[in-house]
Amino acid sequence: MIKIVGQIPLKQLVRATTSKVKAVAAKLEPTAKLPEALKTDVAEIAGTPKTISTQNAVQAAAPVIEQSMPDATLNKILTQLGEKKLFNKEILAFLTKDRSETGEQLFNPVQRSIISAAVKKVNRLKNIAHKLADDGKRAEKEAYEEIKALFGPKYGNNIEHRAKSKESTFDKLVNHTREEIDKFRNELYKEHFKGNYKKASDADKQKFYDMIMSGKIEMTPSQWKKLEKIFARTKQEFRNSRDIVMDQVGTRLLLPTGSKKETEEVTEIIEKAIKAQKIRITRVSNYSKDGIKPYVSNKRIAGWQELDHRIPTLVNYDKSKDNGYTTFQMNIIHKNGILGEFQMRSRRMNIVCNGEHTFYDLLENKDITKGVPELKEYYEKSGVLELVEEIKKNSVTFNNYMTYIRDSYKKTRDTALGAEYPMPVLSNYIDPKYELLSLENLCRMADEVLQIQKKYPQVFG
Repeated sequence: MIKIVGQIPLKQLVRATTSKVKAVAAKLEPTAKLPEALKTDVAEIAGTPKTISTQNAVQAAAPVIEQSMPDATLNKILTQLGEKKLFNKEILAFLTKDRSETGEQLFNPVQRSIISAAVKKVNRLKNIAHKLADDGKRAEKEAYEEIKALFGPKYGNNIEHRAKSKESTFDKLVNHTREEIDKFRNELYKEHFKGNYKKASDADKQKFYDMIMSGKIEMTPSQWKKLEKIFARTKQEFRNSRDIVMDQVGTRLLLPTGSKKETEEVTEIIEKAIKAQKIRITRVSNYSKDGIKPYVSNKRIAGWQELDHRIPTLVNYDKSKDNGYTTFQMNIIHKNGILGEFQMRSRRMNIVCNGEHTFYDLLENKDITKGVPELKEYYEKSGVLELVEEIKKNSVTFNNYMTYIRDSYKKTRDTALGAEYPMPVLSNYIDPKYELLSLENLCRMADEVLQIQKKYPQVFG
């Protein structure tokens, strides 16, 4: 058992086809035949990005899928889109449910049109992501110096900084499109089941999926058009993508202890900067939960709107992550026009956050390897993937583990405020066989993963 009394050495914690289809097809414009260009598209979806340097390149139209392309080739493309997690399984079912008597995949003109639009969307987002990431990398040092100067000699030297990687930027843009597709799926579910998909039972969700696959639920021509519209290019696509990403660069202030005195001093610095219009805030998020004292009070932050009416209402005023994640965060526009994210938490809290983040990413089914074989091998050999899957399948074990994480966040924060607590021990919450998922081990793994990530700056920034 590790006891936390006042200031703890950081290394100690680290250890530790139908008629409807024909009707739609008749309305669709014929697609261009660009087989050679399409080969480039397929390669890009599989992970070979274009190199761009101008906004004109970002706005360039990607080629479309020709209607004569073999079904087998098209199926491969759709599989690649699925690997990007662009489609949920229900919409994917609408695109893949038609098969020949021999079981081979068949694609009708409507499905081909949707897949073509999705291919173009993915490639545009990849180009946009590269443009945003490149701009962020060039402006990273300047943004860091701005924040460092803002917090002066006392706290300026406690600032970490990073530029958002191309992969991370691209993933965020793809996830936003996926959210639009999920919303469309939820509307279809409500139409046929008169309920909320997010609150539906697993049995009802499976019934919905089975009815799609069996052809009992079909989309109308207008619904197919609505789905296709999600992938349509717009004049504001680049600007909207920039707003979605929000953080081309990131800075983080790591408080020595996270005490009340320190947070008050930092809050005063931020307020003076707002009054003097030295900082432009576009979003404020304040994460804390279950009685964990936030680094800045919601009431104090709400008062900032009186100082600058452009500051929006707190995004997470009544919203916190279930795991107890605790940090102060705000998005800003740097003087050089780059979008930034600023965070504040204590050094010890940062270690807990970094360790727990591995479990959170796996819980969210994120690709934490980013396609890097060395990382994939590391996680597979560690055994952490299998343990996380086990916990996810057992509701009792999962809930107890989340209690362990929340208690760890709470006791880490309370310690900074003067309380004396022993750190939670995982075996007091769940079976000792899951010891690899203790925060001590997750922190150790996070440090080892970081060393691997440094070998691949083109992926992790």
